[in-house]
Amino acid sequence: MTFSNITDVEIVAKKMLKEHDNFMSGWPYDKEVCDRLITAASFGAQAFAVCPIPDARPSAMLRALLLALVDPTHRELDYLRKSNMVRVAE
Repeated sequence: MTFSNITDVEIVAKKMLKEHDNFMSGWPYDKEVCDRLITAASFGAQAFAVCPIPDARPSAMLRALLLALVDPTHRELDYLRKSNMVRVAE
């Protein structure tokens, strides 16, 4: 997909937000979209948590989130998979 202008970005963002809101509300939602969003958000949160430079944390978070939206198996995300700084309670 090529974004010819900001409107294209807004359309995609609105679709993602709608699916996430539907998921959170218990309404019918696109499972594939929501799974990808949650995975990307998790990578973003992990990148923010492990970034050693406080001023760079938002950029690290955004890059990880976008990269995970494109390809959650990308090797550049491996350092986040290996990190144990943030873990979900089991």
